[in-house]
Amino acid sequence: MRIYKNKPEQSFKELANKNGFQVMRRGYPDFMILKDSKIIGFVEVKRSKSVELKISQKIFGNFCREFDMPFFKWTPKDEFPVLLKGGD
Repeated sequence: MRIYKNKPEQSFKELANKNGFQVMRRGYPDFMILKDSKIIGFVEVKRSKSVELKISQKIFGNFCREFDMPFFKWTPKDEFPVLLKGGD
């Protein structure tokens, strides 16, 4: 069990666990993409296509898909995601 240095965060984690919830601090994407102050997608950057997403990153990607929010795994060999090009 991980202990957080930030005492209020540790207190919240313990309270959430006590109430039957699991909390995660990892798995969030490298970039949140905004246009005109609106979130239009998320990008997780990996050094190559062979590097897989971690379980927590897959969970976040599944959450995005449930709410029709674009989520991309991007590598330096990829082009800019088509859905983000126009920002619409």
